Amino acid sequence: MRKTTKFERLRATGLVQSQYVSKNLISTWKEATQVHKEIANNVINEMEEKGREVRVQRDYLLKEEDFEGVDLVCSLGGDGTFLKTASMIKSSNLPIVGVNTDPARSVGHLTSIPIPFHERSREVPRFIDFLD
Repeated sequence: MRKTTKFERLRATGLVQSQYVSKNLISTWKEATQVHKEIANNVINEMEEKGREVRVQRDYLLKEEDFEGVDLVCSLGGDGTFLKTASMIKSSNLPIVGVNTDPARSVGHLTSIPIPFHERSREVPRFIDFLD
């Protein structure tokens, strides 16, 4: 499961044209979006390279039936993404692991695996090995 970033949500509202938002928030949110996407893509690619079947779903499109036939759920984002994902899982037998894709900007009390951007080349493979 993959989060929808603040920048992506804001862009969809059309409020990006505000002077305040443009000057003060957009560049920070764009950077956060790139960090999240880079780490999420690294995790997904590494899992596929290890021969795992990977299904990716955006958080706002998540449905209960997305969990059918799944052995493990990886929530890629922060605590909000983890809570949203966990709330959709109805089976107590389905494990979920939370990956904080931007621990520099997110505390991540619920996500058990932080992957800092500058350490992604080392930490993503360690995370995949942890799953094995």
